[in-house]
Amino acid sequence: MSNKDAPNSKVVYADLDFSQAKSVSHPVEFKTSVELKDLVPEQKDANLVDVGLVNGNKLLLNYTRDIISELWQYDLQSGQQVRRLLPDFVGTISGISGRREDDEAFVYATSYVSPGSTFRFTWQKDSAARAEPNERLWLATKVATINPEDFVSEQIFFNSQDGTRVPLFVVRHKDTKLDGTAPCWLYAYGGFNIPITPSFSPWRMTWIAQYGGVLVDVSARGGGEYGIKVSTAMSEPTFAA
Repeated sequence: MSNKDAPNSKVVYADLDFSQAKSVSHPVEFKTSVELKDLVPEQKDANLVDVGLVNGNKLLLNYTRDIISELWQYDLQSGQQVRRLLPDFVGTISGISGRREDDEAFVYATSYVSPGSTFRFTWQKDSAARAEPNERLWLATKVATINPEDFVSEQIFFNSQDGTRVPLFVVRHKDTKLDGTAPCWLYAYGGFNIPITPSFSPWRMTWIAQYGGVLVDVSARGGGEYGIKVSTAMSEPTFAA
């Protein structure tokens, strides 16, 4: 995984010639470097967060696109995209655990309405790169009085004053009407390259459950949700409101 010439990161590989190996007293004595070749190129509309290699030839790539995590299976040899895993999940995937010699991988995920779940993916030994895994919920954290099935979280977009498209999340009980009568908790942050991604909060969810409230989380510009943007001009910062 590399961000060389790719702010959103990509997967690269190198061919090593061990006949050129040498001993030096300090790394600065090395005058040459290997050529890095793209295996999975950078995606301009998604940030590559994590990479795992399991079951010999399955690459698992964790992207964030419009703040939401996407888990994809790739072919190690060709670098071709195979399928999306957990296609209906809306939240944050924060870890991929597995080794190339293993026939299984574990993925940890959380969302606004779920405190945390671990999913297990298993493949047949020595299966083809495009083989579909067996997917199951392995472990789930539960909070008393909060049933994730009773709540909904959805992402919508609005345009800022200068036309910039800004995402936000709306979290509520499924029976709460969006007619202006429910109390609303509006939160916005955008700065220091710290993204606001879907995460579970017991006290915020308790407020939603007990008071029929609506939580609105705005991913204002400056938080790095869409990667690092490099500007050559110094100007007054502008934030979505």
